[in-house]
Amino acid sequence: MRKPVSAGAAPSGSRYLLRVDRRGRPLGIAEKEKCHSGKGIWHSAFLVMVFDEAERLMQAQRSRAKTLWPDYWDGTVAGHFYPGEEEEFSVRRRISQEIGVTCGPMERLFKFSYQSRFRDVGIEKEICHVFRARDIRARDIFPDAAEVAQFRFSSLPDLSTEIQRNADLFTPWFLLAFRKYPAQTG
Repeated sequence: MRKPVSAGAAPSGSRYLLRVDRRGRPLGIAEKEKCHSGKGIWHSAFLVMVFDEAERLMQAQRSRAKTLWPDYWDGTVAGHFYPGEEEEFSVRRRISQEIGVTCGPMERLFKFSYQSRFRDVGIEKEICHVFRARDIRARDIFPDAAEVAQFRFSSLPDLSTEIQRNADLFTPWFLLAFRKYPAQTG
């Protein structure tokens, strides 16, 4: 098993994100802080939905230290593509940073655009690419406390019921991805 990469070990380009238009076409780079403040700047991001061997989806509760949506449940790993990185490298880097695992093959599922403001703190304005990783064992997960407060696994029907009751406990990008997931994966 590989040791988790610490959150501080991100590449030097991590202060910058890939700037895109609303269709996801590249427009260059922008400072991460500017992407998430004021009116925001469209940028490219991703969400990895990690499933265990019983096909249950892992949700990660975001750390209280997170600027945007602290303490909210996400599903499972969220991150940004950095300039100069291949997409798969970005996704695998973030999985290792957040939950400390190395996963096998991943599937690219779909993408969507959204924007959502978090109180008066900041904004997300993203083209979110959604990936799926499977057969991750809970005993292999070692979350970075700066990123993840706790984690759990749920069947999709159980999670759907919880979302119907408590949608306000989940990040906006996860809710959009979760609702689109069955239609995209058949």
